Amino acid sequence: MALIRALLLGLLVTQPAHALSCLRADAVRSYLDRAERPDQVVLLGTFDFTPGALDRPDGTMTRIPEDKQVAGQFRGEDLLTGTRIEGPITVVSHCMASWCGNMVPGIHLAFGTQTAAGLVVSVDPCGTAAFPDPDMASLARLERCMVDRDCEILE
Repeated sequence: MALIRALLLGLLVTQPAHALSCLRADAVRSYLDRAERPDQVVLLGTFDFTPGALDRPDGTMTRIPEDKQVAGQFRGEDLLTGTRIEGPITVVSHCMASWCGNMVPGIHLAFGTQTAAGLVVSVDPCGTAAFPDPDMASLARLERCMVDRDCEILE
C-alpha cells in the first residue's frame, strides 16, 4: 500500500506546472506590435462601463474561459490621428489558459481596433492593450516612437 501511495504521489509531483509568462507590459512595445495594422487606434481617455463587468469567478478553472465583452462609452482621443472621439466602445476580455485580461473604468492609454461595428479594445492577461492612468513619461516615450520613430522599449 505504501508503495502505491508513493508512486501516485510521484506522478502528481511530476505533472507540469502551467504558468503564464509575459514580457513587461510597455506601451511602446504594444504600439510596435500593432503598428502594421491599418485598423489600429491608440486611445487616450476615459473608458466608462459597469465596474466589475469583466471580472471572472475566483477558483480553479477546469477549462479555458470564453472571451467576455462589455459595452461602454469612450471619451478622449485617437493619438494616431489626433481625432477627438466620444461614443460607444466594446471592451473584450481575452483568456489564455485560466488567466484572463481585465480592465476597470477610468482613464487609460489603450490599443484597439476600428471595426465595422465600432471601436474595440481586447485586453489580454499580460496587460499589453490597456494602461491605466498613464504617466507623462510613458506618453512622451510613445509620442517619440509614433512621431520620430525613436522607439525605446523598457525591458
